[in-house]
Amino acid sequence: MTRVDAGLLLGAILLVASLYSLLWQPGGAGREARVSVGGEVVTTLNLDRDGEHAIAGHLGTTRLQVADGRIRVVESPGARQLCVRDGWIEGAGESTVCLPNRVVVEITGRPGHGLDGKTY
Repeated sequence: MTRVDAGLLLGAILLVASLYSLLWQPGGAGREARVSVGGEVVTTLNLDRDGEHAIAGHLGTTRLQVADGRIRVVESPGARQLCVRDGWIEGAGESTVCLPNRVVVEITGRPGHGLDGKTY
């Protein structure tokens, strides 16, 4: 390997390392949750303040719980309770949907490069 080859190899390694650090930065944890009903934003909740919140949906009240920088649906009038079973969400870009009640909870911020969804 010549000196030029070694320089090109070193340059390529440095280029890949710098691109990796620029493009694959994980998104930070979201600090707010946007709650919408029927496509209209009804409130924005600060995830740094623990508490419970009641959201009036199309079928009734959906109760949300905020604790330790996370949020979850505690109770919803939907029959299958899928949004309740989703559990805690905490990362930017994560969301949970109570479809029959038309309530959507979405954490704002830049999403990280983790999972892009989950199914049951």
